[in-house]
Amino acid sequence: MYPGQCTLCLKTTDLTAMRNFYQALGMKVHSERPQSVLLNNGDLDLALMTFLPAHCLNFRGSDIDSLHDIASASGHSFDTQPHRYSKEFVAADADGISWMMMDPDSNNIFFDTNDNETGEKGKSLALQRVLDATAKQLINVGATRACQDDFKAHLLDQFLPPDQRVATEVLDTAPLTEPGSFAGFFSYCLKTTDTVAARDFYQSIGLSVSGNNDENWVSMGTPDFHIDLMSFLGENWLNFRGADVFELYRRLHANGFELVGEPSTYSEEETGVRGMHWQTKDPDGNVVYFDTTDPEQITTGAPKLLQRVLDTALAQLTAIEADRACIDAFEAEIVEKFSG
Repeated sequence: MYPGQCTLCLKTTDLTAMRNFYQALGMKVHSERPQSVLLNNGDLDLALMTFLPAHCLNFRGSDIDSLHDIASASGHSFDTQPHRYSKEFVAADADGISWMMMDPDSNNIFFDTNDNETGEKGKSLALQRVLDATAKQLINVGATRACQDDFKAHLLDQFLPPDQRVATEVLDTAPLTEPGSFAGFFSYCLKTTDTVAARDFYQSIGLSVSGNNDENWVSMGTPDFHIDLMSFLGENWLNFRGADVFELYRRLHANGFELVGEPSTYSEEETGVRGMHWQTKDPDGNVVYFDTTDPEQITTGAPKLLQRVLDTALAQLTAIEADRACIDAFEAEIVEKFSG
């Protein structure tokens, strides 16, 4: 079962510095309040929140009661249960249902679906998020003008015209990302004590294995969010892959940040592939790791990168159960025309 669209929520102490750091990495601010900032780059929804007790993964829009039943039927037991809430008593736009839990390594997982995220309104909201994120990713990977124009004409204008857009501060996606500012494809790397147990837990709540899968390292996720479960980490990392690591260092340094370490290269003899990497920390002390091998280097207009964006968008449209007409239009007008 699809667990919903995911936002990484970071417990934040210095909201201004954290916002500026992630903005310098090419993310756009879409919502800013005294205690929170929401940023997005098409690949990652990132919420900075001063009121959180700890970092958490926030999944939105799923049928939480059904998700709980399926997860419980898989053999997992939980200390908490989903509960209904009223907008009169919480800071929400509508009544809803939520469920807070912890994974086997005590990372917080929060499911939250309010009544505006269900039914036809919720379906439109989910489609808006997917189509806008895809429009940004086309910019991020340097898709041709023809590809971007056709996506706008055949998807955005047809299935998400202005009068059908949901007016919500949380999913405001204007302005779009800027060419050349993408910091790379994102994965949240979680320190695990028992990687197999962690994998089984995340599978029970709807994530799928998508790459490496052994007792030390499991790659998994949903169509719009990726995690790596790693027994050899000392703490959780924010991991960006594919960008020019040295250029990211220069960009952050030019914006006045005090940075930990410096980027370096590694050779094929050392690791089996050439690349560049850099481990640093954001203003709140979270480990941020940039790693780009030669085959992963983001090159404007590269067919394999465009294919990755198109495959991801198709998987997202399928996961949110978009109308068949929308999926067919995407396949016929975008995938068939512009796939490598």
